Amino acid sequence: MENNEISTSALINSLPDIIYRLDTKGKITFINDAVKKYGYLPEELINTDILELVHPDDRKKADCRIKERRTGERKTKSFEIRLLTKWKSAVPFELKYSEMQEYVPFLLNAEGLYNSETPKQKDYIGTQGIARDISHHKHIEQKLRESESQKKAILDSITINLAFVNENLEILWCNKAAADSVNKTPGEIIGCKCYELWGDPEKPCAGCPSVKAFKSRKTEHAVIYASDGTIWDEKGEPVFDDNGRITGILEIAHDITEKAVAEKALKESEEKYRILAENANDGIFIAQDGVVKFPNPAAQKLIGYSAKELSKIPFTNLIHPDDREMVFKRYEQRLKGENPPERYSFRIINKSGKELYVQLNAVMIKWESRPAALNFARDVTAEKKCEDQNLQIKKIEAIATLAGGIAHDFNNLLSVIMGNISLAEWKLAEDNSALQFLRQAEKAALRAKGLTSQLITFAKGGAGVKKTGSLGSIIQEIPDHIVNNSILNCKLYINDNLWPVEFDKDQMRQVFKHLLINAAEFSRPGSLITIKAENYTVSDSNSTKLPVPEGRYVKIIFQDKGIGIPEKNLVRIFDPYFTTKEMGTQKGTGLGLAIVRSIIHKHKGLIFAESKLDAGAAFHIYLPAYEDNLVNTWTKLPVPQAPGLPGKKILVMDDEEMIRELVCQILQKLKYESACAKDGMETVLMYQQAADSGRPYDAVILDLTIPEGKMGGCDTIKKLMEINPEVKSIVSSGYSNDPVFSDYKKYGFKGALPKPYTSRELKEELQRVLNS
Repeated sequence: MENNEISTSALINSLPDIIYRLDTKGKITFINDAVKKYGYLPEELINTDILELVHPDDRKKADCRIKERRTGERKTKSFEIRLLTKWKSAVPFELKYSEMQEYVPFLLNAEGLYNSETPKQKDYIGTQGIARDISHHKHIEQKLRESESQKKAILDSITINLAFVNENLEILWCNKAAADSVNKTPGEIIGCKCYELWGDPEKPCAGCPSVKAFKSRKTEHAVIYASDGTIWDEKGEPVFDDNGRITGILEIAHDITEKAVAEKALKESEEKYRILAENANDGIFIAQDGVVKFPNPAAQKLIGYSAKELSKIPFTNLIHPDDREMVFKRYEQRLKGENPPERYSFRIINKSGKELYVQLNAVMIKWESRPAALNFARDVTAEKKCEDQNLQIKKIEAIATLAGGIAHDFNNLLSVIMGNISLAEWKLAEDNSALQFLRQAEKAALRAKGLTSQLITFAKGGAGVKKTGSLGSIIQEIPDHIVNNSILNCKLYINDNLWPVEFDKDQMRQVFKHLLINAAEFSRPGSLITIKAENYTVSDSNSTKLPVPEGRYVKIIFQDKGIGIPEKNLVRIFDPYFTTKEMGTQKGTGLGLAIVRSIIHKHKGLIFAESKLDAGAAFHIYLPAYEDNLVNTWTKLPVPQAPGLPGKKILVMDDEEMIRELVCQILQKLKYESACAKDGMETVLMYQQAADSGRPYDAVILDLTIPEGKMGGCDTIKKLMEINPEVKSIVSSGYSNDPVFSDYKKYGFKGALPKPYTSRELKEELQRVLNS
């Protein structure tokens, strides 16, 4: 028996739980060694009130439980309480009591024994119990609560709907976002069926991923279209227990209504852009990583490469070498966020090697999440050519104004020179050796007249005497007018039914002569020169390459097989005074092609040149066809062969005193009676006085242009016609290509004498007018 008691005591002391016994007053009568780990010795606690070991905040609760045992009211079997360690720190314990009885002392967990069937206070002899340290358990519970709180906070912070449903699609749990989407709290939707809240209230949604997941035992996905118009991107994720059974489905739903609407709008927008881009006349492409991406058909047609080819070609390879630095610099500026010009022009080289001008409009965009340039390219080659031509024309017009004035004054001087030569010739006998010198001087003056004629044409260009007819006859006679034409190998191809053109015969002859001489000078002896003339219609299908209005044209081409024109010179050949020849009247003046271009321009036509070194040159002319079918014939009024008309009175008006006196002297040599006036007012006055005296003037010679704002030829003839509607007048001017000369009768004149003129030309024109 003693050994058994020893063994039992050792067993009790080895237990980790505190085993204790109290008397009826609540004082400790026994406590095992487990109390040592809290700083106490068992023997020092004997006769200590148990409440002294209890945390002050828990003493009332502990005393209440002890009293329950005293009275026999066993309401609780165990409860939690905090005991104080010897160091006065609180440790949570779970206490389990049992009552001691006098006769049957044993350790009970929670049940007490009394000496009667019903526990009574009079039978209570004490309390014994077990105190188990649950601090670790409490720590785990706290961590678990914190973990659950964190999980709940995390799940509630997720804006995507989360709901856990059973096989009947009843919601067992949901996050805050799911409840908020139906304006309810999580507690309010627990037990509801998911489709009642987010789908069809009557039945599960078509294609429900949760229903599928229960059957397939794997994750299912679907886009659900709710009856209220909401679109859900939903996934059903099956959840399994340790035995592999599905405990429910986690529904993960995202409201993609706005996204779907935006995607639909984006898709529609992209479709509109695709249609716009594919049908645009301008080239549209994206430049990124140094290559062309997403080129539309117009861009591919413009550059000549397919989209696949362009993706492998560096963009700079498509740009003309002289323009690459400028284009690359602006592209770099745009990438850096600077503001270079959004629109500019440069040259590209297409697949066939042809040089084209394009106007580029570029904006920065994001393409596949990276910076790129969206480019709109327009072929402006024709516009550029037209712009260059207009610039050349402005240059020509600026110089032409000066040239015209010089030519006018020069013609007046030539008139004096040639007139005095004529007078000197009349003074000398035929056998006088000085005559040959005068005649050589007269030839030189006539050549100077030809030069001033070119200057005036250059200044006034196509304002000559225009009539309607075929250019064929003019072209055919040109080779016969070329000096040393025996070295020419010229072939003519002229359409038999060439459309009529309204043109000045002398000026057009001058154009063709210049072009043929130019071709001959730059051709090898005997090489072929081809001249073609044909009808040509400019329409929508072919007008993009020609800067002229649509309509019918006569197309003329002068083509040689000579040395060609260098590219640097090709853009300057029509500039005034540009020549590669040595300057001189017998060599080069630099006016030939400038005059040609001026004449063609004044005829509302187009001229341009194409050339390659060692492959010859071709000059293309387009002249608008005359739309009326009336073709005028070239006629020249016969010059009467009657002798001079001595005694006739002639009135000469000219602002240049030398010319007035010279013409009067020549008229006197021709047996005419002459008088001079310096301007229109004086002329009208003298004409009126002569008429009033009964000895009127038989003819008047009127200078067209009188400076300093005084009355010129056109205003004077009107005043004279008021005096005599049949007045016989001759217009004269250094501006021989003035529009008045092309139709002098329209202005009331009976004849025309362009300066400078010879005494013979004066005699013939005066006889013709007086005899008309």
